[in-house]
Amino acid sequence: MNANTLAENLWHQILTLPDNDRHWLRDKLNIYEKEREDEENLTPYTMEELHERIRCSEEDFEAGRFYSSEEIHRIIQKEIASL
Repeated sequence: MNANTLAENLWHQILTLPDNDRHWLRDKLNIYEKEREDEENLTPYTMEELHERIRCSEEDFEAGRFYSSEEIHRIIQKEIASL
């Protein structure tokens, strides 16, 4: 099956959806488009911002505000198990 046939089949399926489902899909696609536009407008951090983030991270580390890799692994495993 070629790409045109797949696209036509998808379009037909969309057209056969009930109105409220089509509206839901349209809203989701609009949200996706907005998020993609936002991502395209991202700007890189300045050197000052990077240095500030590093400074804050070093302060957190010195104060004991961090997770070990074992703790992170347990947290991730717990989250995955709850899916």
